[in-house]
Amino acid sequence: MNKKHLFWIIPTGILLLLVTFYLLTPVIAKSIIRNKAHHFATERNAELTIDGLHIGFPDIHGNIHISFKNAQLRKQGATDTLVYLSQMNATIRVLKGFHLTQDLTDLICDTASIHLIHNHSYKNYDSLLANSSNNEKPDISKDYKKLSQRIIHKINNLLPNTMTIGLLSVTTDFNGRHFAYTLPDFIIKRGRLHGMLTEKSEDGLHRWSLDGELAPAAGNYLLSITDLDGNNGFAILNGWHGATFGFNKLTGHLSVTGADDHTNFYTLEVEADSLLLSHRYLATHKVTIDSSAAHLHLTISPTRITIDSSSVLKLNNADLHPFFAYEKAGGTKPHITLKINEEHRDAQQLLASVPDGLLQVLPDLQLCGRMDFSLFFDCDFNEVDSLDFDFSIGSRDHSISGDIGQITRFNAPFDYAFFINNDTIRSVAIGPANPYFCPFERIPPYLTKSILATEDAGFFRHRGFIKSSIREALIADIKAGKLRRGGSTMTMQLVKNLFLNRNKVFSRKFEEMVLVWLIEDYQLISKERMFEIYVNIAEWGPDICGIGEASEFYFGKKPQELTLGECLYLASLIRAPKHYRSTLDNYGNVTDSKQEELLFVARRMVEREFITEEELNQFNSFIHTKCMESEE
Repeated sequence: MNKKHLFWIIPTGILLLLVTFYLLTPVIAKSIIRNKAHHFATERNAELTIDGLHIGFPDIHGNIHISFKNAQLRKQGATDTLVYLSQMNATIRVLKGFHLTQDLTDLICDTASIHLIHNHSYKNYDSLLANSSNNEKPDISKDYKKLSQRIIHKINNLLPNTMTIGLLSVTTDFNGRHFAYTLPDFIIKRGRLHGMLTEKSEDGLHRWSLDGELAPAAGNYLLSITDLDGNNGFAILNGWHGATFGFNKLTGHLSVTGADDHTNFYTLEVEADSLLLSHRYLATHKVTIDSSAAHLHLTISPTRITIDSSSVLKLNNADLHPFFAYEKAGGTKPHITLKINEEHRDAQQLLASVPDGLLQVLPDLQLCGRMDFSLFFDCDFNEVDSLDFDFSIGSRDHSISGDIGQITRFNAPFDYAFFINNDTIRSVAIGPANPYFCPFERIPPYLTKSILATEDAGFFRHRGFIKSSIREALIADIKAGKLRRGGSTMTMQLVKNLFLNRNKVFSRKFEEMVLVWLIEDYQLISKERMFEIYVNIAEWGPDICGIGEASEFYFGKKPQELTLGECLYLASLIRAPKHYRSTLDNYGNVTDSKQEELLFVARRMVEREFITEEELNQFNSFIHTKCMESEE
């Protein structure tokens, strides 16, 4: 064969191969797609059917066009359809494989609907959340770096540069709570996203406008949601564990700023107008924040997620610069660190920036001067006892004005509402009008020392808080998995009884701490007056209010006549006054176990130099009360 023949045979052969590949591409593509659909359904224990699948010939750019009449996805053996797609057209790059969720350049779908069911033990979507295949695949859920990369990769794949969905709908049935979300004419055009989301529930109809920008090549993702009907929140969240979440406008912007061999770097910016929050652990009422924003610098490594201190949290007009680290390396539970250190901050600006609804009883105040405050929390939840906690708060060159009379009124005689069984109210005069009232100078020293020993040894020295007690309370609460202890000082107990209710919610505890700081730092009520009020409003037994009534009820004496043992016994009742009967025998004598407790406290009083060794030697733990006689 001469060279002339080869000159024609080789190009002709190549041309025939290209023509054959061109003509067979739809057939090959259809076979691959059906095989992948079958593999996906088998792997996920699901049923996937595709009707009217059509694949066109490649264009000059190497793209092929795919269309089908409808597709349905359901859990294996289920009668309800999880996902339904109709009249879908898509364009993919043939040279990169036949993946319906990879390298989409254009997508058009007439209808896309998702129906989620979770009733008791049945979920129609659980098989899609776990891989049921026996083929072992690397678990990246514990590698935060790879997990973050995978999430970004999924976003890029599932949201093509151009997409139009005539009607996207999501309906839910979660234990009888029904919600329907519709997104008509959802459009992504050259990276610009637009649509209007409608929520239908028992509460009515609610609409949001969606706008965004997607720029995967630049690592930028922006989404803005605007409430079109008022700050009503998402109905699907309302009532879920007592939660409410709403806003007028919410904007999120994620930027991929870099990566190295061990770490990914991101910037996350979130801004909300008229944010509304409510949860049973947050407050008993709705909390609103006029303006809030977060500018977070995140670093994500395989075992650690960090928000560095150059980040900014904005709450109305106040800015905070937190450091936060979440690490899960050796143990099964995380290690969490939180640091905040703010200096020379305008006190009034910070107070005015507290969200509406978080402070319910605090009067309208004006603070002058600067504040310093810091917070440190470090806990390895695998070893909770190692928890480290510290905080400080103080003001400099300060003064206070405004409606401080709402606080200082307790410096004068007042009537105290004494609750019995949470519904019956008895009014008790805290002042000379009450014959049982005991002023500070007439409180027996032994009673003062006994209360300090059992309740708050540093009351006359500290400024309202005991860090070690708060740390111990945090450890107990974490171990219990709920709010059980509060680490309260006598000042905190007094503020709670005078100003607040006993609801165990964050807002009540936060307001309690603010009031304690104001009273102690600005010396609005003296320590002596606080102690005086404390012993005169303390509950010492059923319907027994104040030390005057208590000394009469238990011993038939005036407070000034009480012995050390009697003072110690009364002080021991403050934490559980309604259970006083369990501390006595049938003759009114203090039980043996209670006597041992009182002796232990007396020895501790010697260590703290509240009493002398001589006074301890004279101490008699056998105590007789007269309350049984009054009951007869």
